[in-house]
This record gives sequence, structure tokens and C-alpha cells, in this order.
Amino acid sequence: MGEASREPAHRLVWRNTLYLVGAQVLVLPLSVITNLLVARYLGPADFGQLYLATTFAALAFLFVESGQSGALAGLVAAQRPRAGEFLGSSLAWRALLVPAATLALLGIAAALGYPRSLLVAIGLVVLASAFGTLSSACQDTLRGHERTDIGALTFVAWKLLVVAATVPVLLLGGGLVPLLWAQAGCAAVGALAMLRLLRAIELPRLAATVAATRELLAHGWPFLALSLVLALQENVDAAFLSRLASPEAMGWHAAARKLIGLLVFPGSALTSALYPTLCRLRQEEPARMADTAGRALRMTVLLAVPLAAGCLLFPGLGIWIFGSAGYGPATDNLRLMAPFLLCVYASMPIGSLLMASGRQRAWIALQLLSVALCALLDAWLVPLCQARYANGGLGACASMALTEIVVVAGGLWLAPRALLDRKLLGNVACALAGGLAMALVALVLRSLSPWVVAPLALAAYALVQWLLGTVSGNVLSEVRALLRPAR
Repeated sequence: MGEASREPAHRLVWRNTLYLVGAQVLVLPLSVITNLLVARYLGPADFGQLYLATTFAALAFLFVESGQSGALAGLVAAQRPRAGEFLGSSLAWRALLVPAATLALLGIAAALGYPRSLLVAIGLVVLASAFGTLSSACQDTLRGHERTDIGALTFVAWKLLVVAATVPVLLLGGGLVPLLWAQAGCAAVGALAMLRLLRAIELPRLAATVAATRELLAHGWPFLALSLVLALQENVDAAFLSRLASPEAMGWHAAARKLIGLLVFPGSALTSALYPTLCRLRQEEPARMADTAGRALRMTVLLAVPLAAGCLLFPGLGIWIFGSAGYGPATDNLRLMAPFLLCVYASMPIGSLLMASGRQRAWIALQLLSVALCALLDAWLVPLCQARYANGGLGACASMALTEIVVVAGGLWLAPRALLDRKLLGNVACALAGGLAMALVALVLRSLSPWVVAPLALAAYALVQWLLGTVSGNVLSEVRALLRPAR
């Protein structure tokens, strides 16, 4: 076995997660500043157009990557001597598909009658995404080596670069187009840096081969299908909002989605670290897969409840980043997305376990069902909420929450019975008790500023977890162990 497998799998997952979450914590102030400036300087209408362009481009680049984001990490984790062959083949495949995806995306947007300003925005987002997919392939190779420390370092450096490039553009009066040019430049620099950082893992010489490409596509199709299904939900929401809601409502929805994306990052970091380890365990010690995934799920529950409660109880704190004057109605969007956030945290480790254990088809079918349900709900709720509340985004948020509940319920049904054990149920009960304590603090202290009440509510949650035993003195020693190199 390799060096990574000589320590407990759950400890390796926690260490890799800790690196990624630590990087996110470091750049959080930078993200807040950037989002604040972008949202306030562009305004809700242009901010909504930026959201639409990035959403459509993300869908197109799913075809460019062809599910290789998950497949590349898994194959490298299982066959590290062939890492150079897998990475080289993945880069060659993406380079071939970028031009076709770009033309197809612009052609479809033009045929649907979207304005020229959106086509320009899409073109610039695609340019940045072309460099971004190169960086993504390098990051996936690092994940395959279970080296998220390098990924965390590059994430912090890239965020600093983005702030240094985009903030002056906005302060000098640049609009959406100059901002996108600056972001494309940052993506190009980031791609070059990632190629150089691959030296840290002593990567074999890059080579593009037909055999490796076939393996990537064969292992990647479940990830492509799953990614398409997940992206379709966001694209369905965006399409309905662009047609049935006001431009301002699109901007409010974009602000709420931005915040949710920020709050989801700890869970996605855990999933990113979890999947390669599960792939390795399937080959080496299959019996440990459910236990490792179960530990991850218990941790995500404890993380998700206070975050979801914060969205429900204190949405104004997050919307303040974008400007309460222009984005005030987005507080209602954020409240409705609290159940969605809670369920997403649960679905990520469940999905990783199902994908790594060969239940891809069932998981993808469940996600596809959720997209169909989302479209039906959007068609009804978006125009209804636009007419009644002048905010069609409320309908999209409600449909997201309802469909994600279906996904979690179906995922638990598909998962091994060992996942849903007493430890998990105990953690859920403890987390909900902490959420109730947060709500009581918010109710009792509602006359005070939310900036004062929110930290007190979070402290109440932590206190409840301590008293119930979900957080103990052993946690600090475990964290210290995580930070020590593997032996």
C-alpha cells in the first residue's frame, strides 16, 4: 500500500478537508470584499446577467470535461504510475472540445434571442473557463494523490490575484465587460502556475494516449451524467427566471445563490477529499467504505444545521454584503434556501459513497427525477411568486428546497444500511437540539442587533454540542493528529 493508506482513512479525509476549509476561511474576507464590490458596482440587473452567463457557460464546459473531474482523481488515486498519461490525455481532450463548445453555446444563446450584451459576457466567461478547466485537471491530479494541501495553497494565491486584478477595475468605473477581461487574465495566470506546481508530486511525463482517454471517458460518463443533471437544475431555474421574472429578481436570486455557494464550500471540500479515498478503499479495504462515509456524513450534519439556521434566522447579515438597498428582497430567498442548504450537506457524502461503490446509475436517475420535478415546480411557482411578491426567485428557491429533500430521502434508501446507524441518528438529534437553541437565543434577543445576536446563537449551538458530547476534548487532539504528516 502507498503512504496514504498507512493511516486511518477517515483521518486522511479529515486532514485533506481541513486544508481546503482552512484555505476558504483565509480567503473569506477577500470573497466578501469582492462580492460586495461586484454586486454594488454592477447593480442587480448586470449582476443577474453575470450569473446567467456563468451558469450557461458552466453547463457547456461539462461537455468539455466529460466527467473527467471525478474520473481523473479516481484513476490517479488507483494507478499513480500512470498519472502523467491520464493528465496529458485529459488536457488533450479538453483542448479539442473547447472550440466546439464555445460555438455551440453562443449559437444557442443567439438563437434563443438573448441580447448582444449577454453574448459578449458569455464569450468572456468561456475564455476564463478554458483556462480554468486546465487548472481543474491539475487540481484533480493532486486530489488523486490526496494532496489537497497544494490545492489549498493555490486557492488562496488565486483568490489574492483575483482581488488584486478585479477590485481596481471596479473602483475605476469598469463595468461587466472589463471585469470579465480581468477575470480571464487571472484564470490564465492560475493555469500556468498550476502546471508548475505539479512538480511537487513528481508527476511522470505527460502523454496523451488513446487507451488513457478511453479509460477516462469510460469512468467519466457517470460523473458527466451526474454533473449534467445537477447543472440542469440551476440552468432550469435561470431559464425560467430569465423568461418569467424581472431582471432585478434574477439579481436577487443570484445574490442568494452566491451566498449558498460560499456556505456549501466546507461540505464540498469534504466531498472532494472523500471521493478519492473511497475509490482507494474499494480496491484495498471495501469493508471500510461505509464507515468512512458515515463519519463524513455525521460531520456534515453538525456543520449544516448552524449554517442553515443562520440563513433562516439572520439572512440580512449575508445580504448586507451585496447591499441591503439593492438586494434587500434576497433575504426572503435566503430563508427559503435554508432547507436546501441542509439537504445538500447530507447529499454530498451520500452521493460520493454511491458513486465510488458502483451505484452511479441509480444515483443519477434520482438526480434526474429531481430536475424534472424542479422544472414542473418552477413553471408553477416562479410566475406565481413574481405576480404576488414581485420576486420570482422565491419560487425557484422553494422548488430547489423541495427537490433536494427528495434527493436525500432517495439517497439514504439507496445507500448501505450501515450508513444509517445510531451514531448518525444521534448526531442528527444533537444538531437539531443545537439549532433549537439558536432559534431560542434569536427569539429572546430579537430586540438587539443581529450582528450581536448571531455570534451568541452560534455560541449556544456549540455549547449544546459540548454538553451533549458531540464535541469533546478529544477533538483538539484529533485535529493536531490531522495536521501531522502521514507516516
